[in-house]
Amino acid sequence: KAKEAAKQLNPNLKILAVTVLTSINEKELKSMQINNKVEDLVLNLAKNSSEADGFIASGMESKMLRENFPNHLIFTPGIRMPGDDRNEQKRVVSPAEALKYSDLIIMGRSLMNGDIKKNLSRVITSLKM
Repeated sequence: KAKEAAKQLNPNLKILAVTVLTSINEKELKSMQINNKVEDLVLNLAKNSSEADGFIASGMESKMLRENFPNHLIFTPGIRMPGDDRNEQKRVVSPAEALKYSDLIIMGRSLMNGDIKKNLSRVITSLKM
C-alpha cells in the first residue's frame, strides 16, 4: 500500500524496506528473544517486504540480498573506513566492500567527523584501489 500511495504522489519515488539495523548482531537478537541468525532474519524480512523497490541492509548481507533479489535496490548504512571507530555499529563494512553488491552507501561518522574534505579523499582513494 505504501508503494501505491508513493507512486500516486510521484511515480519516481522508491520505497525501501529496512531489514536489520547495523547496530544489531546475534547477541542483541538473543537479548530480544529472537533466536534467528542475522542473515536468516534479513532474508525473511526481505522476502516479507519484497514488493518494496529495495532494501536498507548491512553490507554483510548485501551479496545474499543481491543473489535473491537481483532487481531490487540495496542501500547500505554502517559504512566505516578501515581503522575508524565502530561506535555502536556491530555489522560494518568499508565503502569498497559495500559497493560490490550495494547500489548506494550511507556514510555518516567516517565521513563527517573531522576534516570532511580529507575524509572524502580517503573514501575516494579507497575505492580506486
